[in-house]
Amino acid sequence: MENPTEPCTNNTMSENDRSDVVVLENMEEKNHGDETKVRIETSNDEAEQGHARKLDEYGPSLDIPIALRKGTRFCTKHPICNYVSYDNLSPQFRAFTTSLDSTIIPKNIYIALECPEWKNVVMEEMKAFEKNRTWEICALPKGHKTVGCKWVFSLK
Repeated sequence: MENPTEPCTNNTMSENDRSDVVVLENMEEKNHGDETKVRIETSNDEAEQGHARKLDEYGPSLDIPIALRKGTRFCTKHPICNYVSYDNLSPQFRAFTTSLDSTIIPKNIYIALECPEWKNVVMEEMKAFEKNRTWEICALPKGHKTVGCKWVFSLK
């Protein structure tokens, strides 16, 4: 940073981005022996703490902050169909992408067992567990609870 007292601004930021960032207006570094203190003052009222921090508390690769967030960010909805077209795809690739859009991925095992295709996949996976001796199916002894597991379904 060439001049630490100049405001840090980025002229390429959109108006929405500017409302989400508090720009630092004054940054001072003071060296006292072997410790360095940094004082940061911001233009935001709630962030005007003017407190000093020891750089030794932070990792050596951590940079001094140049901006603080205020509030939460929001996303403008832009439907992808306004920007992407399937017109230039080959017939095979178009069929593939259409099948991806129409395939339903189950959220849990109960939904998966309702669909014959996913049920076959679950049964194959359980057979692989038995074949590899990952587990054995047995009766649950009295007074014991089952260990839960989470099935994650995805397409390759």
